[in-house]
Amino acid sequence: MKELKYEEAVAKLEELVTKIEDPKRDFSTIGRDVKEAMELIKFCKESIRGTKDKVEALINEK
Repeated sequence: MKELKYEEAVAKLEELVTKIEDPKRDFSTIGRDVKEAMELIKFCKESIRGTKDKVEALINEK
C-alpha cells in the first residue's frame, strides 16, 4: 500500500464499503475489496495509535 494520509485512507475505506454493500455487485470481486478494506482499517488504527502516543508524549513533557 502506498503512503497514505489518514484522511485518504478513510475516504478509500468509505468507497470500498459502498462498493461492498452494493447488491448489484459481482460477488467474485467482493473478497478482494474486503481484504483491502481490512488493510485500510489496520492502517487507520495504527495511525490513530501513533498520533495518540505523540499527544501523550507532549502532555507528559509539561
